[in-house]
Order: sequence, then structure tokens, then C-alpha cells
Amino acid sequence: MRDGSRIEAWWRPAATSSATSPAPAVLVFHGNGELIDDGLEFSDAWHALGVSVLLVEYRGYGRSEGVPGLTACQSDAVEWYDRLAAEPGVRTDFIVSYGYSLGGIFAAEVAAQRPVAAIALESTVSSLRQAARDRGVWLLFTHERFDLEAILHALPPAKPVLITHGSADEVVPFHHFNKLVAARPTALAIAGTHAHLPLAIQSQTKLLRTLLDAVPSHPQLPSAK
Repeated sequence: MRDGSRIEAWWRPAATSSATSPAPAVLVFHGNGELIDDGLEFSDAWHALGVSVLLVEYRGYGRSEGVPGLTACQSDAVEWYDRLAAEPGVRTDFIVSYGYSLGGIFAAEVAAQRPVAAIALESTVSSLRQAARDRGVWLLFTHERFDLEAILHALPPAKPVLITHGSADEVVPFHHFNKLVAARPTALAIAGTHAHLPLAIQSQTKLLRTLLDAVPSHPQLPSAK
């Protein structure tokens, strides 16, 4: 990275992408108790739609150097976007920022600083302070501030946003979903009865297609599986 730290990422370009025929791409931020090694299901779901995938790791996680911290990881997230946008086979006007659980923080930070085409937030928190008050989760970040509601408020009105959550979520209480939807009433908001899992990745991949279709001038993509 720019500060010299070595941070891991996995790149899976779409089968049809090239410098002369660039494809949409998604920047994927995983959950707190995961590594990018657990991200093949995320990659497969997007790849089936003809979308290139960049799975990124957090500093201090897995084989990546450094110490986890909100400011550093937010900076890394934006840098990953810049690297992705520089890829010859990527449509710079069609980069999606996706975050599951803790990853929603970094997906939203990218959307706040860069012109992403769409944002997907699954089972994520409305703010770190609220999450810490709830159950003491995000132990690595509880002393730092982050307000996803404010970011959603500030996004351009036409920006497509997907928000999913389960009422049986034992990690991030369901009231976070209500706060996020209130902050972004135009979002494609899907509530289920599931626990802490990425709904659009694991069982309702049609939601990913719906999100992509909401992007102006979207390309012809394969049908969701």
C-alpha cells in the first residue's frame, strides 16, 4: 500500500473482460470474523453476473501486515478502489462497493469518497458507537467513530443502494437495519428472518442483479443463478 504495508487481495476478472471490452467490477469487504479465504462464495455470486471481483483483506488480518484500525483500513479501502479503477479491463463508471457486516463500514467509506455505481450493505452496523453499546462487537474498532447513516444521507439521490438484514441476527441487532433504511428510504431494503449472514450472496442472488439493473446504462449481464 502507499505506506509500504503489504496487504493481500484476490483478483478475479470477469471471463469476458479486457482492455477493449471492460466489465463491471465489485470491491468486496468481508466480515469481522472472516478472511478473504472465505470469500469464494462472494466471488462466485458476482462472477456469475459477468462482474469482475476484487476481494480485499484488512491490515492485520490473515497474511496481511499492519495493525487493524479504522482510519488505516478506511484509507486502504479507498486505495483499493483506485487500484481497481486503474485496471484496463474495468469499467470505471461501473464499480460496485459491497460490504458484509464489518465490511459495510469500508464499502460505505469508499462510496463517500469515490464515484461508485452502487452500494450493497448486508447485515451491517449503522454506527460503531451503537454497535459497541449493543454487544461490544467490533472490539478492534470500538474507540473509533463511524456513522453510516450520515454517509447514506449524503449520497446522491439516484445512487442505487441495497440493504439487507435478518431479524434473527445475533451479531448486529436488527434495529441497525431500521436506522439505515430511515437514512436511505429509497434503498432496495430487504428484511428476512435469517441470522447474521449475507442474504444476497447466499440465497437471494437475484438481489444482486436487481442492484446492477438499477445502475444507469448498465450492460447486458447474464441472468442470476
